[in-house]
Amino acid sequence: AKAAQKRCQEMYLLLMLASHPHVESALVMDIQERGQLEVWVPRYALRGRVQVVDGRGLVRPPLTGDPVQDGEEGDAFADAARRPLAFRTLYGGQAADIMDTRSGAVLWSASSWQASGPAAALPTRVWVHLG
Repeated sequence: AKAAQKRCQEMYLLLMLASHPHVESALVMDIQERGQLEVWVPRYALRGRVQVVDGRGLVRPPLTGDPVQDGEEGDAFADAARRPLAFRTLYGGQAADIMDTRSGAVLWSASSWQASGPAAALPTRVWVHLG
């Protein structure tokens, strides 16, 4: 009965997010070298992944993990605008940043949440699109 109740709650959440997509605050829990962030959305007690880099290794512009819009895949102008951006993992996957390779400026950075121990740190808060 408890498993069925949990599944019903999950189904309701999926249906609600599908019908009312919106942006929520999330905490970065883990950083993958292949350009994924594992995030936790406290409001819904929901864990998920945000793809920061597409299959060709180009940084996804709004950094929300939104699906590629029609016409964006293979768009030479959009690709050219994203080419100078580089996603890097640092400190063995404990941190990551996005750097403009032309200027060397760091445009965005995040660190994974260390909940305990001497390296305890505040989590990086990001905004994710749900739905």
